[in-house]
Amino acid sequence: MREKLDELTGFAVDPTTSYSHELYQRAQLAITQKLDDMLSYELYIFDPNRIEELHAMRISAKRLRYTLEVFAPLYSSNLKRPIQAVRQIQESLGIIHDCDVWIATLPKFIDKEKKRTTQYYGHLQPFNLLVPGIQYFLADRQETREKEYHRFVSEWKQWKKAAFWEKLRQTVTQPALSMTEIYPSPAQKPANDALYADSNTPDTQDLTPYYLDND
Repeated sequence: MREKLDELTGFAVDPTTSYSHELYQRAQLAITQKLDDMLSYELYIFDPNRIEELHAMRISAKRLRYTLEVFAPLYSSNLKRPIQAVRQIQESLGIIHDCDVWIATLPKFIDKEKKRTTQYYGHLQPFNLLVPGIQYFLADRQETREKEYHRFVSEWKQWKKAAFWEKLRQTVTQPALSMTEIYPSPAQKPANDALYADSNTPDTQDLTPYYLDND
C-alpha cells in the first residue's frame, strides 16, 4: 500500500514520521465511543438471565477490540493489556452465548424428534436410545455456562476495582489534548488554583498506564 501511495503522490512516505495531533483526536473519539457503548451494558452483567443484553455486550466488546487494535500503533505498547482484557470479555461472553443457544435449542430438538419418531415408528424406542446422551450434553452446557458466567463476573469486578477502564480512557485522552489544554495561558488559569499558587509551572502528573507496571 505504501509503495502504491508513493507512486501516486510522487514522494516516499517516511514510516518514522510522528503521528499527527488530529489522528490522536480521532483515535480518542473512536475508542471512547466504543468503550462507552460496551460499558452501557454493565448494569445487566450481574443478572445471569439477561441473555440478549450479554450477547449484545459481546458484540460491543468485539467492536471495541477491533478499534483498539486499529489505533494500537499510536500508543506504543500501552494498549496491550486493554486489548487482552477486551478479547477475554469477547471470548467469555461468546462461550456464554453458545451455551445459551444449546440450552434453548436442545429441549425443542427433543420434543420435535419425539414427534417425528412416533410418526415414523409408532413408538419412541429408537429415539429413547439417544435421549441420555442429549440430556448429558444439555447438562454439560448448563454447567459450562454457569462456570463461565461466574468467571466473567469475577474478572469484571477486578477490572472495576483497579479502575481499568478509566485508566484506558486516560491513556487515549492524554495525547489528544492540545498544548493549551495541558498548559493553559495565564489568562486561563483560575485565580485560586492551588497548582499555580506558588509557581507558574504546573505539577507534573505521572500518566503512565498502570498496566505497564509489571511488563
